[in-house]
Amino acid sequence: MSFDDLIKSLPSRVSSIADRLGATMLANLANQAVVVFSQIAVVPILIASWGLAGFGTWIVLTAVPTYAGLSDFGLSISAKSDMAMRVSRGDLSGARQTLSSVLAIAIVMIVLFGLAYIAAIFALDWTRILSLGSSITEHSAKVVLCLGLVQIVFYQAFLFSATIIRAMGRPALESSLSAIGRGSEILAVVIVARLGGSLAAAAAAWACSRVLLSVGIWIAVLYRYPMMRPGALLVSRTRIKSLLGPSIGYAMMPVAQSIAIQGTTLAVSSFSGPSGAAAFNTIRVITRLGTQLANTVNNSFVPYYSYAIGRNSGVLRLFKEHMGLILFSLVVYLALVMMLGEMFLRIISKGKIPFEPGLFSILVAAGCAEMLFSSIISMQSAANKVGPIAGSYALFAIATVSLSYVFGATLGVTGVASLVLAASLATLGASVFVLFDKSRSVLRGG
Repeated sequence: MSFDDLIKSLPSRVSSIADRLGATMLANLANQAVVVFSQIAVVPILIASWGLAGFGTWIVLTAVPTYAGLSDFGLSISAKSDMAMRVSRGDLSGARQTLSSVLAIAIVMIVLFGLAYIAAIFALDWTRILSLGSSITEHSAKVVLCLGLVQIVFYQAFLFSATIIRAMGRPALESSLSAIGRGSEILAVVIVARLGGSLAAAAAAWACSRVLLSVGIWIAVLYRYPMMRPGALLVSRTRIKSLLGPSIGYAMMPVAQSIAIQGTTLAVSSFSGPSGAAAFNTIRVITRLGTQLANTVNNSFVPYYSYAIGRNSGVLRLFKEHMGLILFSLVVYLALVMMLGEMFLRIISKGKIPFEPGLFSILVAAGCAEMLFSSIISMQSAANKVGPIAGSYALFAIATVSLSYVFGATLGVTGVASLVLAASLATLGASVFVLFDKSRSVLRGG
């Protein structure tokens, strides 16, 4: 096909994608919009309420449970893909067995994790470890961290209810509920902050919002889809064993991302204090806006990849459409962030965070690399084949944070950003290699 023919066919291609994925993409767009709002639009509100040091303390403290609890040990994600593939080929009983099996092991692992987490909270001096100074008392810091555990547990509950929604062919509903959950949490925090509440009070609102929503969703899902209710007698050791490998890979992905994002924020805080961490985190959020856009596209395609793999047809077509939209998103992101990034930073920080062109450009480049490798990862996740890239991502993230802690004071914030870029480029290289060397069967349809 010539370039002219490609341009002429573009409207019909976009229309075709919109017809098939439109509702799901809109729901994911809403979800990502809530993420952006929670990371950017609330910054001036929380800074005005708590001051820059107080906001930085909130970022650092909530980074700890986020850091520790982003992963549900990969179980819900592997279950989503497995259940979607099974239901798409008519295996409802197999999908129910998968859900029952992963829930059983998840409950055991969450209990063990919770005990270790609580022990760590009360055994350590967090204001000293996190270099929080006098911005919060040790007691209040422990309260925030404990409430973070509540948020972790009930967020995991939501993730497992979402496996049923995804399997039953309702990915748009899944994303919509995710957006509502995130939005409710941040709205609760903002309300408490504006009313003069403390960080501990905001954490309580954050946790309670998640508890109410997760319990409500489980009740509604089990009422709507009684054929998918989990049962103890359906737990299968064989099924657990078959999903263990993919789950480990998925468990590494959010942990690696949390290390790469929250870990570097904590590293910057160790030599620059809460104010420095707040500045670095805010710039990082702005330069990762393209990743939020890419996630909108990626998350829209993942369920349909699973359905296509289950039917053993149409995967290559989806991949071509997917990559085309990602490249378009990349161009849009670069144009907007380079033109408006400085102004955006000045507005949301009310001029309290200086614009550093070098730091900003490095983190923009890292964001571009992340957009590309995240799209490759999303396709492989639909087939439960994310392990090799997950391992590479985790390794590079750990190296980045380790070097940031050891050499951060010498390298400065720009040096830490350069380490972030190097890790993103290395992960992109590993993703491309795995895609073309290990995933040809997936592209052919499974």
